[in-house]
Amino acid sequence: MLLGLGVTLHPAHDDARRHELARLAVRLGYREVWLAAPAVPLVTDLAALAEAAAPAALGLAVPDLTAEAAEALHAAFPDLLLGADRPDSAVTAAAPGRVRHRFAGRVEAGAGGVVVDAETREELARLVAAAVAARTAAGLTPAACPVVAEVPVAIGRTMQEAEARAARDPRFARDRQVRDRGLFGTYEHGQEQVLALARAGADLLLVTLADELDVADLLAQVRALVVGATPVLHARTS
Repeated sequence: MLLGLGVTLHPAHDDARRHELARLAVRLGYREVWLAAPAVPLVTDLAALAEAAAPAALGLAVPDLTAEAAEALHAAFPDLLLGADRPDSAVTAAAPGRVRHRFAGRVEAGAGGVVVDAETREELARLVAAAVAARTAAGLTPAACPVVAEVPVAIGRTMQEAEARAARDPRFARDRQVRDRGLFGTYEHGQEQVLALARAGADLLLVTLADELDVADLLAQVRALVVGATPVLHARTS
């Protein structure tokens, strides 16, 4: 695969739907499954989701993650990845190698990764390259600290299908976020967008999918973007 893949679960879905999407993603080779929650979920709910997502890594992002919460979560789930809003040495130290923060110009020593997002695809590629440079300056390797490009996704076999997918999801229909900064359009458009992120140095794509009944189809299309004709893709990144 040209890039690793992770998927963020829809916050409005119930547990059964989340577990179904996690299992589908794992079958297709996704490496990570993330839950964005307004507060720390019950231990039993996290354990059930981790089981559904295995062997992929489970990630949890909660607003304003504190060092105390990170330490407690790390003690209960040592393999859990944690998402932090910003670089914070205390939070990073509370769960060594497991905390991923959003890129803000620097990378914490000991961080488990850095997440990059932006308003446009061009800005996203620029910030990915900056995050790679900051990771190197922090003395961290890609394996220990992947640079993750976070993107919404609405792709289709035609532009009309992509537009329809974006329009059906209220999160995407409210503004042009997926059109301007996500993977959007036909398969060919999506492949070029993925290649641009690979050239910039991204290690993993963390995708938020358009809310579709046939989510397996969209999961598979995204996977095809990072697999495709692998030798051709690698040649085109140079």
